[in-house]
This record gives sequence, C-alpha cells and structure tokens, in this order.
Amino acid sequence: MNPPRSSIVVTFDRLGSGYLGPYGNTWIETPNFNQLASESCLFEFATAQSPCLEATYGALWSGRHVLAAGETAIEHALPALLTSSGVTTSLITDEPALLAHRLAAGFSETIPLAPETLRRLADDESRTQMARLFATALDYLETDAGPRLLWIHCRGMQGGWDAPYALRNQFADEEDPNPPTFLDPPSELLPAGYDPDDLLGAMHAYAGQVVLADMCLGALLDAVRQSGGDSPLLVVAGTRGFALGEHGAVGQAGDALLGEVLQTPLLVRMPDGVGATRRSTALVQSPDLFTTLLDWHAAGAAPDDGVFGESLLPVVRGEAQFERNVVCSAYRQERSIRTPAWFLRRADQQVQLYVKPDDRWEYNEVSDRCGDVVAALLERLEACERELVEQGRISLQHLQDVLLHGYE
Repeated sequence: MNPPRSSIVVTFDRLGSGYLGPYGNTWIETPNFNQLASESCLFEFATAQSPCLEATYGALWSGRHVLAAGETAIEHALPALLTSSGVTTSLITDEPALLAHRLAAGFSETIPLAPETLRRLADDESRTQMARLFATALDYLETDAGPRLLWIHCRGMQGGWDAPYALRNQFADEEDPNPPTFLDPPSELLPAGYDPDDLLGAMHAYAGQVVLADMCLGALLDAVRQSGGDSPLLVVAGTRGFALGEHGAVGQAGDALLGEVLQTPLLVRMPDGVGATRRSTALVQSPDLFTTLLDWHAAGAAPDDGVFGESLLPVVRGEAQFERNVVCSAYRQERSIRTPAWFLRRADQQVQLYVKPDDRWEYNEVSDRCGDVVAALLERLEACERELVEQGRISLQHLQDVLLHGYE
C-alpha cells in the first residue's frame, strides 16, 4: 500500500506564460521560475478553457470541460473527494470570488486573506498583498496536517499592482518615460493612434508584478525543499493570462480567446525528481489537474462519467504521451480550437486562423490562404462542442494529416 501523499497547488491569476523565463521570455528575470522548471516537467502548451475565473475553477475542481452540460455535485468535486479519502484539503486565497465558488464548500478548511485597500505602492516586497498571502501559506505549512492538499490561489495580476516602484522602474531605459504609479490593473481598448509609451509603462508595471510573483514562489520553493522526505507534489500554474496590447487591448478588456489570455504556465514538480527538465508539448487543460491530483492521492477514479481531464503523471514520468490531439476553449459566444498544427478562433461570424506552434502569439492571420484548413477545423469544432455538451468528452478521432502536421 502506498504511503499517504501530500500536494501543493499554486495558481497565479492573470499570469501568462510569455512573461516567464522558462517559456522564452528574455527581458524579465525570473530565477525562481527558472529553478522550478529545472526541477519539473514543464507543459509548453497548457491552454485555459476560458478567461472566466469561475468557469476555470469549475473545470479545475470538477474535471469537466467548461462546455459540458449540467453541474458537478459538491461531493463529486476534487476538494470533497480528497477530504472523504482522508486528505486534509485547505484553500488559502485572497480572491473573495473564489471563496464563494460553489465547489469550494468541499474543502476541509478555507483560509481567506482579505485584499487590502491600496493607497500607494508598497515600500518593500514583504508589505505587498502577494507576500502577505504567501506568508500565510508558509505559516500553514509549518503545521502538522498529515496527508494534505494545500491549494494557494493568488489574485496575482488580477489584484492590486502594489509591487515596490523599483521593481517596475528597473525595466525602463534611460530614454523611456518613468513608469506609471497606478495601483489598479489597467483595462482598455487601445484607441487608434495610442501613445506607445503608455503601453510600455503598463508592460513595465506588469513585469514588476511578475518579479514579485517570482520572489514569492522562491520562498515557497525553499520551504518545500526543506521538507525533505515528506516533500509534496508541487504544481504551479496560471489560470488565465493578461493582454498587453498584442491585439489592441490591455487587461480584462482584451479577454478574447487568443494566446495572451489562453497560454498559461504549468509546471509539475515530483518529490523524487522524476520528470525534472522534461518539456511536454501535450495539449493540456485545466480539468487535467483534477484527474492528476486524484491519481496522486490514490483517491480512486472520478465518479462522474462526464470528466474530461486526464492524469498528467504518466507524461511527467515519461511513461506515456497524451493521445489528445485537439482542445477547445469557450467564452460567451466565442469558440476556439487548437490542434498541434493550427489554432482557429471563431467570434461574431469572424474566423481567424494561425499556424502552430510557430506563431505562438497569433500575429499572422492566415485564414484567407488556408480555406481547406478553416473548413475542416470549423467542422471539427462543431463536432467537439456537440460531444462536450452531450457527453462531456471529445472522442479520439483521426485528424487529417494537414490538421496534425500542417502543410508539408
């Protein structure tokens, strides 16, 4: 019989993968994310199912796709399933909306950290909202709870941007204007003829928050390493990204189904070092964490036939590859579909097509040159949505070679 296991899940809201060193960013120093990547299996193409936080957590905790019909009973959601298996489940968060989530009722305990009313930038990192949250989590880790799941959700860049001014100012060159001192996350559609310096200031402020997140992660990593033989499984992920002008919008105003919002970090660190430095190109999504954690805690199979998620542990261990060759996302009336070779977005009768993985952030729209691919993907998207609504899963069908490999 396997000994009881523990796990820690850390989610940063509005943290897109494009701003981290392990995902190719070269202008923001993220040494702790870099170190975590060297100890973890990194998933290159983790794709959010929705820019809506409530829907995302419904998928994380139920294992169901956001397009699936019906609701998961609380007792069939991850927190309650693990609690009933003898695992202490704790949620620490500074996001009030998450505490009010229907499925959060299954946690053994919830530890809220009320967001502060911000009046100015913090004097030092320890006085920030993010640091307060992680300090609370570190205090909790010192308690003896036996086998447990600790879920830490940080508002991240969805909350106040209170990192010390020096963290954003370090990115400004001599010829750049001084970074802004605003506290609230920006959200706007960029007007024609907008001032690029304004966008640059928002990017520098966002980068300062990313550096702060990296510092907080470092403190947690130190605590995990010091736990020695009792080290837990550690999962670090983003829930959704943050638009910074890539497609004419900043912040929540840019919540379209595009890479800056959908592409999120996902790193899985095993206590025994298995999977370290592995990089997976599997098409993974939020519900996969549900099944992964059930697998890790040996809590049995999911009781709901409509579960979409698959365990990531065989991929982390190098034992198997995902057979999934298509993923879909949804937000309001928008839909998107991703295969290894293509990404298609359908919104307001408009269709956009991008080549993957080369065009990671969707800068070169090619639908007018690839009519056959557009037609095939739209057909597959309609079939996927129908299957998800009716049975909660996407059948493993053979895709045309052009959808898997592009034009060769």
